[in-house]
Amino acid sequence: SLAELDGKNLSLSIVLLFAISSFSYFFIERPIRYTGYHGRGVLKNKHFVYLSVLLTTILAGGSLWSYVNIDRVNSYRSTTDLDLQKRLSLNVGLSENCASFDIACRTSDDAPVLIWGDSHAMHLVPAITTPTLAVDFEQRTQSGCPPYLNYGFASPAMTRKKAIAASEHCIDFNTKTLQRLKDSSHFQHVVIASPFLYGGTMLDNDGNEVEPVKQIATMQEALSSLIKLINSMGLKVTLVSPAPNNGNDLGLCTAKLIKYGYAENVCDFALAETTYHKVENFFTGITGDFQLIQLKDTICPDGVCRAYHDGKIIYRDSDHLSIEGAAVVAAPLRDALLNTIKLNQH
Repeated sequence: SLAELDGKNLSLSIVLLFAISSFSYFFIERPIRYTGYHGRGVLKNKHFVYLSVLLTTILAGGSLWSYVNIDRVNSYRSTTDLDLQKRLSLNVGLSENCASFDIACRTSDDAPVLIWGDSHAMHLVPAITTPTLAVDFEQRTQSGCPPYLNYGFASPAMTRKKAIAASEHCIDFNTKTLQRLKDSSHFQHVVIASPFLYGGTMLDNDGNEVEPVKQIATMQEALSSLIKLINSMGLKVTLVSPAPNNGNDLGLCTAKLIKYGYAENVCDFALAETTYHKVENFFTGITGDFQLIQLKDTICPDGVCRAYHDGKIIYRDSDHLSIEGAAVVAAPLRDALLNTIKLNQH
């Protein structure tokens, strides 16, 4: 009913109502009234065909629009739904703009921990700020930029010029982050997180493309070199794997689970049915002194990955952790930092 529509949808409905009314008047009512169309003749009228096509398109488009958007965007009107929106909000850590040295991207001027990586490093930040793991840190993150020195990635759909610009942007980000480590004596531990296995076009410092068959080996070599550089500075390194995923929007699935009261395990999936083994194989080729945290150990302890567990939403979307999901993985990260960081317990 109109009473159930929000402002945007009500306006859209009114516009469509007038559009359909005008169309039916000029192309159906007027021809029938002034040209003598009636009875079966109306069915042969080309204007009747136009109207039929229009109505069918509107109905089909409206149905598709409602199906795609109703749970993700437009149906969160009750208090519970607004709460779901908040629980599934962007998980960017301290700020979306932590690619450079910014006061908003650190909790202390002498933070002992540096969080380095892309959006998969961003989503770990709430794990560091949980009451059981309160430690000062600095966040250096850039979406789409894995932690590979002298290499960047671009979409195959980009022009050559744009691809080089995107690659150079990531190379510059990683170079400056490494320099930040070199210039600061207070860092003790570096936490690096990413999907690691990036697709697309991989380019080096000179803009040369890395052959697809050589990309994995090149990524392994680049990450190993970075770890050894950090080791040479006397710092500890912890790598954090991506969260297992099955390609579905697990955040949306969980929102439906909560909204409609489905069984808690309806969004769960088997680890064996994912491509997570490729990430595990990738790590076998990494050298240097580092500790590895596999998120599968927390999220999929028995081979079944939980998208919703003990009232907690684990995923925000298909592969990023929600804010409360990040808190779930805090325990293994705590263990990784305990050896080098004096924690401020609350």
